[in-house]
This record gives sequence, C-alpha cells and structure tokens, in this order.
Amino acid sequence: MNAWPSLAGTDMVAEYGGTTTQDNANILDQVNLITFTDNEYNFPSAVLAVGIATSFTEPTYFNGRFYRPGQIVNADMIFNPAKKFKTPSIGGTGTDLFSTALHEAGHLYGLSHTAIKSSTMFFVLPPGQEAGTLEADDELSYLKAYPNDATLGSANRIGGTVVSGLTGEPVPGAIIFAIDVASGDTASCEFTLPDGSYLLLGLPDGDYLRELVRRFNSEQEFCNGVLGSKRIGSRQSLG
Repeated sequence: MNAWPSLAGTDMVAEYGGTTTQDNANILDQVNLITFTDNEYNFPSAVLAVGIATSFTEPTYFNGRFYRPGQIVNADMIFNPAKKFKTPSIGGTGTDLFSTALHEAGHLYGLSHTAIKSSTMFFVLPPGQEAGTLEADDELSYLKAYPNDATLGSANRIGGTVVSGLTGEPVPGAIIFAIDVASGDTASCEFTLPDGSYLLLGLPDGDYLRELVRRFNSEQEFCNGVLGSKRIGSRQSLG
C-alpha cells in the first residue's frame, strides 16, 4: 500500500488500521477493507480483484462530517475468492499477488485505468511480476492527484482543450498521449474532461509529441492525430 504514497513530491499518508473479522466489503461503512473472502461481490470470471473508492458527486454531510465532491469516503480491495495468488517467497500457482494489489491500490487512491500498456494501471495485468513496479505514467497520475505544495508550484505542465473541427464543441473522453521525442516512449497520457480540457502534470524536461486518439462511434473506429510538439523545462507552464 505504501508504494504509491511514498512517491516523491506527493502528499498522501496511508496507515495500517489493523485486522478485522469482517469478510464482506460495504461501500459506506468506512471500514477500508482488504478481503479475500467476500462471498457477496459478483465477479466476472476473468476479473482477479477490484479496488473500489467511494465518493460523492456533490457536497455531502455524512457520518458527522462534510465531504467535497470526489473526496474518498470509503475504499475497499476485494480479491476474487475463486482465483489463486502467489508470492515470490511462497510460490505455487496463480497470479502474482503484489502486482494485483499494487494495481488495485491505485484504484483505492482514486486512480482510473490508463491507456498505456506498460503501466501498472493498464486494465489488463501482464504476466509474471511485470506490473509489480510503478511506471512513469503511474507515478505522474498519482502526482497529479496528490501533489504537495512545492511540486504543484514547480511541476512542468502541458495542457489544452480539444474541440471538434466541425462543430467547435468540446471533445470529452479523448486520450492525449505525451510521447518523448528522444526515446520514442510514451511518457504519460490523460483523458479529456467534459469541457474538452486536459492537463499533463510533472513530465521531466524534454521534447514531447502530443498524440490524440478518440473513439467516435460504437464500432470501435478511431480518429488519430498529432497535436504538435512541446519543449518543457523547469518551472515552465505551456498550453
């Protein structure tokens, strides 16, 4: 659980709360549970585990305190009781436990899936222990969610708004990839918000291509385009 909060430049603390005899998760009981024995959650056959972070969509008074929209109220990690897991020390058959837990912990902290296949937060778990370390995209997603004051004031930024060339309307849900020109690797990605805006925070100094990928109908057709390159350096903010 500490792999995420220990990232440099972030401001989040995770504390071990001890054990409980509770088996089944409840999204509003404010018991942040990790369980392998929940017999009520209806798992699809291919799903190894789920990480569920619960929040409200508007300011809400709950259980003696006020919560802002998006503020996490409860978080649970539920492993599929029908699946087998293994660790390097114990061995056996099954899926690497740490890789699975690291991914689901990202969800507990409010992160969604990424479109970058090499990232821990990609929706398909790679074989072995390949998802057992956080990649650059994972770290930048977490940094954007929980930056400390110093990071927020100094981090590089690439942002903008995507609008339709036909209607001028904002384009929500498009994926913006930041591709490192020097290495050719995809450093980070972000989805556009309902108003078409996006922000890539914390990229290292360098030259980046911004590639747009948008699914525009139910037949899985895609529209691709390069938005242009950006050079970013320390303490710069570029649109």
